[in-house]
Amino acid sequence: MDIDGVNNRIYQSDVKPEPNVSSNAFASHDRLIERETAVDIDLNQARSWKIASSHSSHNLTTVTGYTLTLGDTATPYATTKFPARQRAGFVEHPLWLTQYKDDEHYATGAYPNQAPPGQGLPAYTGNESLVDKDAVLWITAGLTHIPDVEQYPVMNTETLKVLRLSPFGFFRRNPALTLQ
Repeated sequence: MDIDGVNNRIYQSDVKPEPNVSSNAFASHDRLIERETAVDIDLNQARSWKIASSHSSHNLTTVTGYTLTLGDTATPYATTKFPARQRAGFVEHPLWLTQYKDDEHYATGAYPNQAPPGQGLPAYTGNESLVDKDAVLWITAGLTHIPDVEQYPVMNTETLKVLRLSPFGFFRRNPALTLQ
């Protein structure tokens, strides 16, 4: 992600209740992610992430960036003893955040069926800073499919929603307000 340059910041946004007279208020609370990590979704907090420029903002002092909301993610149901799951460490979390490196191309590592477990994203995710760095977001999407009788012997279609990436902080006001 390069938002107005390579120096970016990533914030995790969680929605939490706010005290008020009617007991119906809520707000998004942003927390800066400072180090490389793997993160999980939390539907109870409508978790999303903001990838923002470290230096650009608009007249409301809001940073420019994008909000990432993950779509279909799948929990790996195979046990941790299953060799394929051990080699595919990226499936353990739906989102991994790392600093950009020229030699890190594949979530599984360079040789997934020949290398020992722990290659790829588990090895890429060290303790390096993500603040004001060129960040890479690795998204693991998937589905858990339990076939039913209508899908045998040929499965019909399955839709997979990977993510929603929407801009924030680029406009001074809603651009649709000038439409007539």
